[in-house]
Amino acid sequence: MLIRVPVLIAGGWDPGSGKWRGVAQSSEPLVSVVLLSARGETDWCKSERAKAADFDLTLALFPFEDPLIVQVSVTSGGGGRRFATRVPSVTYRPVLPAELRISTGDRIHLATVEGEPRVEISLMLVAAQDVSVGRKGLWHIREQAATGLDESLLKILTGGRTGQFRAA
Repeated sequence: MLIRVPVLIAGGWDPGSGKWRGVAQSSEPLVSVVLLSARGETDWCKSERAKAADFDLTLALFPFEDPLIVQVSVTSGGGGRRFATRVPSVTYRPVLPAELRISTGDRIHLATVEGEPRVEISLMLVAAQDVSVGRKGLWHIREQAATGLDESLLKILTGGRTGQFRAA
């Protein structure tokens, strides 16, 4: 079973860069998994190994040549994923809470990019005590912490740095 540690996520849109910048703060060092879901598929990425009790989160919409087609880019703790979608306007920004209080071990919905296709952004934070780090810095969930986890999450938490799965 995963250790439960309270985490505060706080952030906002930076008008200069057009990015949402946030920080996840906790009393314990953390690792994370970013998940982007669209059209029945989910791409995921693990963060780097835990270095501190807080780390940066970003969400950016980078326009392509057609400014309505954007690359949704999400980073968390040094790891990240991206996905292209068509948004309704060049000034579109998804709604994100200014503050969010969560616990480690919970997969949370962070934001929805209302585009074509629609992109759902989720995040899971894990206390560093629940993971072991391999020789190349890749972390995996410890066996004793893995009990009771959903099968798709277990594959992510015991797998490589990045991956993809199809929703059931």
